[in-house]
Amino acid sequence: MNSASAPGSMLDHVLPGAKEDIYYYNSATSKKQSIASVQRTNFRQDLATKGQGASVITISPSEGISHVILALQMVAGGTAASPSTIYNGYALPRGWLYSAIDKIQWRYGSTQVFEQSGQALLIQMLTTSGGLEESSRLLQLAGSECIKPIDFTGDKCYAYGVLPMPHCQAQSVSVPNPFPSELLNAPITITIFLKPLSSVFNLNPAYTGVAGALPNAWQDAYVQVRQINALDRGQLEKPSASSRYGFPITFYQQVNSVNLQPSSSSQTVNLTGFQSGSCRGIYVWCIDTDDTTNAKYNPNQFVNLRDMQLSYQGNVLHDYRGISGTALDVLFTTTPSLINNSVLSAGAATTDPTAAWGSAPEIDYFIHFPMQQRYEGLTGDYMDVKGVYVANGLMNLTLVTPAAKSTYKLFYMPYYGAALMLHQGACEYVY
Repeated sequence: MNSASAPGSMLDHVLPGAKEDIYYYNSATSKKQSIASVQRTNFRQDLATKGQGASVITISPSEGISHVILALQMVAGGTAASPSTIYNGYALPRGWLYSAIDKIQWRYGSTQVFEQSGQALLIQMLTTSGGLEESSRLLQLAGSECIKPIDFTGDKCYAYGVLPMPHCQAQSVSVPNPFPSELLNAPITITIFLKPLSSVFNLNPAYTGVAGALPNAWQDAYVQVRQINALDRGQLEKPSASSRYGFPITFYQQVNSVNLQPSSSSQTVNLTGFQSGSCRGIYVWCIDTDDTTNAKYNPNQFVNLRDMQLSYQGNVLHDYRGISGTALDVLFTTTPSLINNSVLSAGAATTDPTAAWGSAPEIDYFIHFPMQQRYEGLTGDYMDVKGVYVANGLMNLTLVTPAAKSTYKLFYMPYYGAALMLHQGACEYVY
């Protein structure tokens, strides 16, 4: 007997599974692309309305659709060597592109229209990217912090944000296969609603100098799409009555909210409005709507909730003591529920625009209640992992806030395993 293999001989009888050659590639460990394709990013459409209002982006049914991004460019405040006065007294928080989005709506051909808020899109971006370092880079690309006139110049005038949609979130790894729009008879439409710039830029009320004349529109605003085109279009399927194609997705339900009670002791809130289906998890976050504090200037500065317990139909699903859910989430995913924030603070009365604002780094946490077993596939791989089946019910959430304030508002966003079913050129959601 070979002594080198002896220690593992008993394991060979105990452990399940077939032997796999990881020295030489073979037909089981080497795969070939059957439909050769090329990636293109030449689809770009300007927003018709670059200030407050709605713009419709139309993507004609042709071939594969992947990532979608929104780009915004502010009017430059002069140059670094000679900044102008148009932003005197104003500031922008990090990731301001998502604060500029009121909501987006989307429709795949004939599906019903769904929508999501800008803050919910930010949560999806943070939790579906390739890790903490990547989510921090994406947040930075979505708008640099601007607190001095010189900050409103050069590259800081630009912001690029991923628009997470059911067919593709913010993944750079485990990227889904492209959505085959060639199987649709009608276009994909994305409607983007922008807020007025006056609600995105923060003006320090204590600034006693001459405030800048804030523009009422972005200098540039457009959507860009990553497309996957087959080199041989003859290999692609066509809409037909004889075939159906189910495209697997993770569906994020529209955000709901509830006002919390002004109590520093434990309180219970009812989470309602759940879509019937296999709920894979819920994201929960809380903000302070008090417009007399610096929270007014930091829309993504989340309130740290503690001692949270989530139950459904009398069964306790999660019980977080303190903020233990944060530690468990770090062990569950490469993109835990936190944001590397930069918090703005309005300075004291001053006529100096360079002293009107300050900022400090801060890590803010939101809460994740996962229901599914974790599965991380390779690029394009997909496994239908089930969660908790919810049938138009409600869940009970017990929590403790850091103070007894009537301005705390709780937001929650469930997500589900689902599919986009394409048949005869039409499309519908299946849960």
